[in-house]
This record gives sequence, C-alpha cells and structure tokens, in this order.
Amino acid sequence: MSSTIIIEKKICLEPIHLYYNLNDNLLKKTREVCKDECSKETGYILNVNKIVKIKDNYISNVNSSTIFIIDIEIESLIPYLNNIESLIIGLYSFIISLFFKDFSLQNVFIIGFIKHFLSGYFGLHNYYCKTNFNITGDYHFNLLIFESILEGIIFVLLFLLLQKPNNMFIVGFMLHILFEITGIHKYFCLSHLK
Repeated sequence: MSSTIIIEKKICLEPIHLYYNLNDNLLKKTREVCKDECSKETGYILNVNKIVKIKDNYISNVNSSTIFIIDIEIESLIPYLNNIESLIIGLYSFIISLFFKDFSLQNVFIIGFIKHFLSGYFGLHNYYCKTNFNITGDYHFNLLIFESILEGIIFVLLFLLLQKPNNMFIVGFMLHILFEITGIHKYFCLSHLK
C-alpha cells in the first residue's frame, strides 16, 4: 500500500550547485539519488514530494562537496507485512468459501478466482494500491479475468502446499502475506499505476 512518510537522508552536492537555487538543486539531487530505491525501512520510493527540513550540513573530507542531512517527504509502497490487511483478506476468502459445500480443487480454484475478480470489479484494488483503475478503462476486463485465473491457480497450489486446510481463511491470509514478502503486490500496484 502506498503511503506518505518522512525519512532522513544524506545528500552530497557539488560546489557548483550551492550558489544558485540551492533548495531546487538539493531536491533535484535527492530525487535522482532516491529514484527506484527500495529498502526494508522505507519500502519502494515512488516519489520524493519535498524537503521538509535541512537538519545539518558539512564539507566532505574526501572532496569539496557539501553533505546535507535532510528530512524528506516521500511517497512509498510499503513492503511490510500488513497484518490487518492479511486478516481482512483471510476473512474475505473465508466468507466466499461459505458458498461451497466442499473444498475440491475445482472449488478452491473458483474461490481464488472470485476473490480476485470481485476485488477488481468492485475497486478494492484501488484501496490497496492507492490508485484509480477500473475494468472499463485502463484496467481491462480481459486482464482482470487473466489475473483472476492466475490467482485461482495460486490458491490451489497454496491449498495443496498447506496440506488441504479445512478453512479458506488460512489460504487467503497466507497468500496475502506471501504476496507481500515476494513483492508481487508491489509489482501489481506499480504495473497498474496510471
């Protein structure tokens, strides 16, 4: 899920960039340094919104560049395990499974398919990714069907890997956590940004 957070960063500016438009040059350099950066602490940095505060600066011992210690506001996709979301997805999977008599592999596939399809159709992906895609516009119906088929297959594989649990809550919960850990959610959200 995308969120706005403030982080501390050290940015090195060469002397030529200190005289004219210091703040603009510092923001530009910060955006270059942070582009496509991903860490456990910050997540995947989508954008550097602004410099919140210049906390300190000093001249580098190695060269004549100035190193700024700054607080910046970033837009980030957080790769941390979001236990509340995972619990909700587990509950959502459980509710869908209530409409099925047994957990044959075909039914497990259908549960996974329905879970993803309804999430896309009713816009739950917009909440997760903090974007606005829909099945009639950029987020095409065929893509939603394809992704739902993939999720159905993954549901079956995880169901078998977990040795056929008697509750779909566990499958939905574990799948959500696995998608967070492996970065599939991050990839999904980035690939659906407008």
